[in-house]
Order: sequence, then structure tokens, then C-alpha cells
Amino acid sequence: MLRHRLSSLHRQRAQAVTEFVVAWPIILLAICFITQLLWLWWAQQTLHTATQYAVRVGAINHGNQSKMRNMLILGMAGVKPQLQHSEAVAAATEAVVEQGIHYALYGRLKVLQPTKQDFQRFAERRWDNEQRRYIREIAVDHYEARQAQEDSEAWAKARVLRIETQWCEDLTIPLVAEFLGQLALWRGNCVLGNGQGRPQWPLSSSAQHEMLSGYRR
Repeated sequence: MLRHRLSSLHRQRAQAVTEFVVAWPIILLAICFITQLLWLWWAQQTLHTATQYAVRVGAINHGNQSKMRNMLILGMAGVKPQLQHSEAVAAATEAVVEQGIHYALYGRLKVLQPTKQDFQRFAERRWDNEQRRYIREIAVDHYEARQAQEDSEAWAKARVLRIETQWCEDLTIPLVAEFLGQLALWRGNCVLGNGQGRPQWPLSSSAQHEMLSGYRR
């Protein structure tokens, strides 16, 4: 009787070990997937916030793409929180440099509105006191521009700055990174990074803001 119980106990233990050996890789893989997806969610939220800041900078700086790109890079530098206060400045500077290089290779900022056609239709020649030269812009700061009786709907649309940003975020979790990177490559996303064996996942965002300064190209 005792021998039968011991044998049964051994079988139960062996079965438990077998189940653990089979289930543990699946559980580990699930944890890896969740961790990577949480990181991508955080990166997406960071990109959305950075895009909002970028379009606001563009709205007060004549739609200047260079300034919008710089703000986008500064915003994306926050995707990796800096936890050590004593080295925060150095770490933040390093993060900005890294993200600047990353943007040059794997990022994009595109002005969707005003379009080239909008600019050709509504831009006017004006004297710029700061630059001491004539410029062309879609004006927003004089009476006729504010009223815009003719084609008001089209003109109102032309004085709204709308941008789209794209960002290929690096994947770092083993196995999951390779799987998602190949999936992105199969879909035609982040071809440069994934084609170089650097697993990445595409992120995108868009934002718009009424122009607070004349739009220039």
C-alpha cells in the first residue's frame, strides 16, 4: 500500500515537472511579448506628444520644418526615462544626439497642409523686417487675411498646419524583436532597419494647429 502511494506520488511529481517544462517557455514568451508591446505603447505615446509639440512650434515659426524636426527629436529623447538625477544633463544630451541620428536614418516629418497648391493660391509677397528682404507667405495677421471672404473655406483650411510623423522604433526583446521585425519587413515597413538586421516596428502620428504666423515654404 505504501509502495503504491509512493509510486503515485512520484508519477504526480514527474507529471508536474513535465507540465512546468512544457508551459514555462510559453509563459516566458508571453511575458516577452507583453513587455515589448508595453514598450511600443510607451514609444507611441511619446511620439504623439512630440508630434503635438512639433506642430505648435511650426505654427509660431512660419511652418519651419527644421525647427519642427528639432522639437520632434527633443520629444523622442524622452522615450527612455532618465532616472539618475546626478547625471541627468549628460544623459539627456546623449539621448538627444542618439535620437537625432535615429531620426536622420529612420524617422520622417511631413507637412500635409498647407499644400503646395494652397501656397501657390494664397501666398502673398511681403517685406520681412527681421530678414530685411521680401518673402512669400500665407498671411494670417492682417484684416483681409482674417476675413478672407472669397473661398473662405479653402483659405481657412490653408492656414491650418497639419503634419505627419513616422518613426521606426528599435525592438530589443529577444525572439519577439526578430518576429515583429520580420512582420514589419513583410508589410513593407522600416525596410532600412529591418533589412540591416536591426529589428524595428513602425510608429506614426499626426497633429494640426492653426497657424499663428504666416506660413512660408
